[in-house]
Amino acid sequence: MIEQISVRLVLITKNLIRGVAAMHEWQGERPCRPWHVKWLDARLADGTFHTPHWHFAELDGERYRVNGQHSSNMLLKTEHAIPPDMQALITEWRVKTENDLADLYCIFDHQKVTRSRIDMAGAHKATHEELATVASTVCNKITSGLAYALFDTKVPKGFSVEDRMALIHVYTDFVAWADEFMGRTWLKRMPIIAAMYTTYSSDAAEALKFWRLVRDEAATLKGHSTRMLADFLRDYTPKLGGRGHSRQLEPRAFYVKSLHAWNAYRQGLPTSLNYYPNAPLPRVR
Repeated sequence: MIEQISVRLVLITKNLIRGVAAMHEWQGERPCRPWHVKWLDARLADGTFHTPHWHFAELDGERYRVNGQHSSNMLLKTEHAIPPDMQALITEWRVKTENDLADLYCIFDHQKVTRSRIDMAGAHKATHEELATVASTVCNKITSGLAYALFDTKVPKGFSVEDRMALIHVYTDFVAWADEFMGRTWLKRMPIIAAMYTTYSSDAAEALKFWRLVRDEAATLKGHSTRMLADFLRDYTPKLGGRGHSRQLEPRAFYVKSLHAWNAYRQGLPTSLNYYPNAPLPRVR
């Protein structure tokens, strides 16, 4: 049985912080993660740290902390100023068994209720009227392709989801431009969108013609670079391989093959869409 006892809003003081950070640890609580504490500290520094919600539960006369480990440890160790009027919301619970305690612990920060990448993309795109008709799922996918292109296929680990979503504000025109191609599943892939951005940056008008030819498979000549690229992308699925292919290809291969097709299109030449993993990225014409 899980029973909620009380909810109260209290002023955050050093004594309160020390008490919460030092509370009796339940054996099932996850280890304190330094990166999580550091992330919260950065939120305090930039003014986006919100009122913490701390939860404590009583079991057999012992009081356990079931939510608030990282925020209390951050507030205890931070070198940044804590606003003098900052408050914490504290909820007290009573449980009868260790299983009840585990059930209570698991409801916090649950993946089913956290804001997804799609939710975040929707929030960012909402500030741009020109993106009103672009689906949040599409915005999320386009930002992944943008990051892949901007970092030359080597997106650093430190480039966060928040950093990626911020690209919506910087590259709004491209997000709106690329939307018309997202109706084709075989075009709505990270490396292909990356190639779209790279060609768009080279010549937006010609890139529009090129990708429409690819999407619609409209080239009449069988060996035309756009037709070859369309055939490859349509027939080859990253997870299952493709017609005549005995192995899977890395995302970089799709990016490079797309750029080869673009360069051939610009020069009016045929291409074999060859890919060599150790070769440098092709120079876009």
